[in-house]
Amino acid sequence: MRIITAALRSAIVTGAVVAVAIAGPAAAASAPTEQPGATESLAPAAQRFYWEWSDGVDAKKRTFRESDYGTQATLPHLLVFAEPARPQQFVKLQFKKDGAWRREDAGLTSMSGKATLDLNPYCQSGGWCSGVYRYRLLVNGQYTLFTITFRN
Repeated sequence: MRIITAALRSAIVTGAVVAVAIAGPAAAASAPTEQPGATESLAPAAQRFYWEWSDGVDAKKRTFRESDYGTQATLPHLLVFAEPARPQQFVKLQFKKDGAWRREDAGLTSMSGKATLDLNPYCQSGGWCSGVYRYRLLVNGQYTLFTITFRN
C-alpha cells in the first residue's frame, strides 16, 4: 500500500489528477511478485471545460440591448472553467465575420482553472452594434458555439 500512497501523494503534489484502480486483494495476491504495484494503474484525468455567464444565465443564445446595458462594462462576462485546473489553458472567444473567425477576447486560465472573457458590443463606427453574430469559445481544440444579438 505504500507504493500507491507515495505515487498518489507525488501526483497530487505535482498538480496532476490521477485515477487509481485497484482490483482488490484477490487480484493483488495473483499478481507476479517481480512487478511491485502491478495492480496499480495511474493515469492523468482528461481536462474538462465548461462555461457560464456571470449573470447566471446558461443560454447559448443571448440578446444584449443598449437600452438594457448601456456600456460594455455592464454586459455579463463569459466565465470559462477547466477541471482539473492544471495545465493552464489559453481560451479564445471569437466571432465570425466574412467567413473567418476573428478574436473578440482571449486569456489564460488562472491557477484555479478560471478565465473571464468579455464581449464587445461596439462596431468599428464606435456605436453599439445591431445584428446577430456567431461566436465560438475555443479551449484546447474544443469549442462551443453561441448566437449573440446586439440591439441598439
